[in-house]
Amino acid sequence: MSIQEIQIANRNLIIQYAEEFQRIFHFRLRPFVDLVTGFDIIRFDDEVVKSGTRQMEAVIRKDYGQAGVDLVKALLKVQVVLDS
Repeated sequence: MSIQEIQIANRNLIIQYAEEFQRIFHFRLRPFVDLVTGFDIIRFDDEVVKSGTRQMEAVIRKDYGQAGVDLVKALLKVQVVLDS
């Protein structure tokens, strides 16, 4: 997968999930998605979830419900494969 293909895939990720992310987490998705590296789970945890020493998935489920957990898992499923 070329860098351009990765960027297109991550732009599509933002388009596909932006409204749902805003509705569930009350934050815009764009700041948490880099067009090359994808969804930044560390930044998301630091700024939104703030799980600290607790398990992030459990905190998301408690604060945002199963829909929040499912959305984060979907955002993390985007695979980045660079050509050799």
